[in-house]
Amino acid sequence: QANGFFLAAEEGELVGSTEKSHKTSFHIDQHDGGKKVSLKTHNGHYVAVNNQRQIYISHTHEIDEAKFFLEQHPGEKVALAAHHGGYLGIDHEGRVGISHNLGQSELFEEHKA
Repeated sequence: QANGFFLAAEEGELVGSTEKSHKTSFHIDQHDGGKKVSLKTHNGHYVAVNNQRQIYISHTHEIDEAKFFLEQHPGEKVALAAHHGGYLGIDHEGRVGISHNLGQSELFEEHKA
């Protein structure tokens, strides 16, 4: 959750949702000895970011675009840095995107299911 929105996988894209549901649940798979993670959606697909910093849903986690560097931050928050640079975030209007800068929109709180 960031800026009051939950990250949600809906109809093949990522969106910000104000309500918690099965679409806001992600399984985190670790890779490269825990240095990278992939986010598996409720339907078994993966969040990915291409080299133009466009977010898409992939059918595999075997590509670098579907792996993120998980950064720990104070206050039990985490940031997800994309392979090609930038941070996954949700702005104040619930839009999901990639930002060059790390700010409050790119810091997520984990909520247990």
